[in-house]
Amino acid sequence: MYRLFAVSFLLLTLFTVRFAVAQQPAKKSKAGSKTTIVPQKKHKSTDTVGVVNGRAILLYDYKGLLSDIIQKAAHDSVVTDDDFTKYVDAAWDKAVEDILVEQEIEKRKLTMSDSAVLAITVADPPDFLIKQFTDSSGSLHREALLSALTDTRNDSVAKIILGVERINLEHMAFINAIAPGARNQEERSRTYQIWLKEKKAKARIDDRRIAFGYY
Repeated sequence: MYRLFAVSFLLLTLFTVRFAVAQQPAKKSKAGSKTTIVPQKKHKSTDTVGVVNGRAILLYDYKGLLSDIIQKAAHDSVVTDDDFTKYVDAAWDKAVEDILVEQEIEKRKLTMSDSAVLAITVADPPDFLIKQFTDSSGSLHREALLSALTDTRNDSVAKIILGVERINLEHMAFINAIAPGARNQEERSRTYQIWLKEKKAKARIDDRRIAFGYY
């Protein structure tokens, strides 16, 4: 039943896990009312767009966040100047937020080992894995799932899946740590926003976007 796992698993994952794709910066059109995405060759992907509490935001990562936001919000590669500025700021806010959360997870020692992430993923797999490893009678084959995730032939795909699961699990542990008394999602979200606002206010943030043409 799982003989074609390596192929089907890879195809399923490529549709399930979105890779951050480097998005090219913008150039104004002659009319000045549109912003067209064009290639940029001046900067290296490893250049630093900003620094948050000593941790760098690399150009490659920032462009990936910006690309993802534009792809979700825009229907094509042409956006207005106002929209592009809004997307640039949204990508920056997300990059800063991600670093602050990562640092808090490290500070609270909530990081998870590879073995722990694997064990939890097999015990409580995400929906797309449940569908992949459930037979026609409705039985979930956890042993087959474990074998697939630890098979060296699936190493690159398994790393992506377990990496996403690690982020989700650590973030869940982080939310529970800052909002232990929250009774519902609304209270957790409100507590998180208060935490984030306070952390941003205290953070040492060096914004270098303008040097890369982002405004």
